[in-house]
Amino acid sequence: MSPRWLWVLAAVCPGWVQAQVSLAPPTGLNPGQAYGPVNKSIVSATGSGFSQAVRLQTTRQPAQFYDAGYTLATVAAVAQNDVIAGQIWLRRLQPAAGEAFVAFNFEKASPNYDKSHQVTWTTASTNWTRFRFAFPALAAYPAGAAQLALHLGFPPQTVEIGGLQLTNYAKLYPLSAFTNDLTYVGREPDASWRAEAAARIEQHRKADLTLTVRDLSGKPVAGAPVVVRQVRHAFGFGSAVDGARLIGRVGSTSDLLRYQGIVTNWFNEVVLENDLKWPQWESGSNTTLSALGWLKTRNIGVRGHNLIWPGDRFLPADVPGLYGDPAALRRRIENHFRDILAKSQGLCFEWDVLNEPLHETSVEAVLGRAELAEWFKLARNLDRVPRLYLNEYNNLESPDRLGTLALRTLLADLKARGATIDGVGLQGHYGGFLTSPPEIYQRIQLLTPEGGGSMTSVAVTEFDVNVADELVQADYLRDFFTIVFSHPRVERLLMWGFWANQHWLPRAALIRSNWELKPNGIQYSNLVFREWWTTTNGVTDASGRLTVRGFKGDYVVQVGTGAEQQTAPASLRENAALEVTLPVTVPVLRLETVGGRTVLRWPRSAAGYRLQHCPDLDPAQWQPIGTSPVAVGDDWQVELGPDSLEGFYRLGL
Repeated sequence: MSPRWLWVLAAVCPGWVQAQVSLAPPTGLNPGQAYGPVNKSIVSATGSGFSQAVRLQTTRQPAQFYDAGYTLATVAAVAQNDVIAGQIWLRRLQPAAGEAFVAFNFEKASPNYDKSHQVTWTTASTNWTRFRFAFPALAAYPAGAAQLALHLGFPPQTVEIGGLQLTNYAKLYPLSAFTNDLTYVGREPDASWRAEAAARIEQHRKADLTLTVRDLSGKPVAGAPVVVRQVRHAFGFGSAVDGARLIGRVGSTSDLLRYQGIVTNWFNEVVLENDLKWPQWESGSNTTLSALGWLKTRNIGVRGHNLIWPGDRFLPADVPGLYGDPAALRRRIENHFRDILAKSQGLCFEWDVLNEPLHETSVEAVLGRAELAEWFKLARNLDRVPRLYLNEYNNLESPDRLGTLALRTLLADLKARGATIDGVGLQGHYGGFLTSPPEIYQRIQLLTPEGGGSMTSVAVTEFDVNVADELVQADYLRDFFTIVFSHPRVERLLMWGFWANQHWLPRAALIRSNWELKPNGIQYSNLVFREWWTTTNGVTDASGRLTVRGFKGDYVVQVGTGAEQQTAPASLRENAALEVTLPVTVPVLRLETVGGRTVLRWPRSAAGYRLQHCPDLDPAQWQPIGTSPVAVGDDWQVELGPDSLEGFYRLGL
């Protein structure tokens, strides 16, 4: 846009006078201040439009990623909702291999450091990589009252940053006119992790089904046509759902039918988003129980979420008032466990006994760490059927492994105290940072015996990707699902909602408000019901057998055709065998005279049988004849002429 055009706009609309004003000092990043264990130096650089860069070296990893970094104060004022956009260039020097991380923030320059924009960039390249950004200002800030903050408190690293552009466009352009660069390491189509994941999926998520077909006399049937059709995954694919919406107590009839249709056709497991949480349970258990019953009749498994979320904000209003009386607090919690587990018995196959204990510690501060283990023991004594989980976040979705390691320590501690923990639930709510697929695999591995942890069962319990770029969103869903599905310890993957009108982050949904599938919804459907779904056919061999390899789950097997067709269910969890009996015996071979010709006839429905000849029954040496039968009506027919073989004929397999 030319300066003259800007002048005209400013003259007509005085509120736009500040449009396109740089918020960075003339020397760019150079005047910024390092803090925490960070060394700063100014270096020469050969970049795109810049000749100097700031080199930042972190000497150790602090307790929190924001405890080390670099700040740069703004030099011009910002009004609320002004559109700020720009770019920065980044490259990695250390570590020698792997990734470098920079968490970009535009924030108030004083407590509470309210943030207008947060994104974590990662690069594995030693070449300059550009990252563009755009966002609306959260509030009005005078010059110097806001700052660009680069958090660097990750494993020790050395990065260089340069080429900063930080411009206030005020209200001149909409946010959609600018680009937010967001991607992730491993997105490349030829990334090496893809072949490794595919091999693990083939090994761990599929099995062989060997089918044997016999007739009523017990003889194998060769050449029998077989169709093997999958109807359900063994792996859990699911979503959070709303109980009231599910049973039609909110929303229109049209939306109800679509909502129920997606739930029953797309998911074999669900979790009630809020209904089973302690405060909601006590205020609306009738709706909750009706929703649980609806799901049970449709054979949709339910994860119970959760028995206790031990932070002030997530407890019934009266519970924090009991902190001064530990005995009363303990009774209140125990009574809740007894109530909800009795009324929901047989309706939940799994429970998050404890939700987010590393972050919500109010009750632990009163009753002690040992009480957390007692909750698992209490849940097991009250209902021995459901599997018991601990659910936590800041593991898969964070730039570093600190949360994962803290969780591993907590799990080991609770199990040492006798907690009956069957598995761990990992959340994955993604926004400004997308963890690389190989790193996701390694984080999961850290919690399992193979990686030094104690968990033999893992679930991804809450997944969504709340980003504006729908192609990145779709690609990340595809790659996240793929790497998680490839890990042999993971048993299920549930999203935290699917429809924009019933989602805590509507932008993250798979389906728009008008029920149109988004690109991430198409990716989900393609993976779960096409790429990882088995429908195949074949014919039995001479011994009546056919082996197919398919994804683990439930199947319908169809054998034969016409009146002799049989259908049988099959469950494929490990290599399995299935025998099917066709309602046919050895067909009758008829000798008939037709129009003065002698013919042999037998039913066309006799799948697998062939005409055989033997010159002498002592000893009998049956051999197939070379003459091919012809179809005549419902029969196969072979004509016996002067040149036909003398001896005996029969039908054999």
